[in-house]
Amino acid sequence: MISHTFRHVVQVLGALLAGLVIILSLFAWRLSSGPISLSFLSPTFESILSANRQNVRVRLQDTILTWAGWDRTLDIRVLNVSVLNAGGAVLTTIPELSLSLSARALLRGLIAPKRIELFHPKIKLLRKTNGQIQLGFGKAKSKAQNSDDFFKFIIAE
Repeated sequence: MISHTFRHVVQVLGALLAGLVIILSLFAWRLSSGPISLSFLSPTFESILSANRQNVRVRLQDTILTWAGWDRTLDIRVLNVSVLNAGGAVLTTIPELSLSLSARALLRGLIAPKRIELFHPKIKLLRKTNGQIQLGFGKAKSKAQNSDDFFKFIIAE
């Protein structure tokens, strides 16, 4: 009787393990063939990156999950990030950034970035004739003022 029950438990566990191996294999195959779009997470990341900021909003084009090699393993990448001021003017654009999420927060059901890494940022340094230096990021539409505001915001953070 006990050996019969034990045999059924082992069979069920074996079937679950085989199913898990198949699912993980399909996931690895899909990930190796190219990035997986996680666009349903874009509004969540927009609200996280814009939280507690009255005068700055973040807009994202797409969120993807990608294999970034053995050094980085899985990366959540956000593409074409635009930082907007309260009036809707573009302060800066960032072509790509990577978000590392806090495992502790995920266990509590929260999505909280642990590290944000910028890829290929365009940085502008302007020295005026009066000696004043302005530092800007990306392709701000209204020259150095928006970029300078964004730089001051980054320094304050």
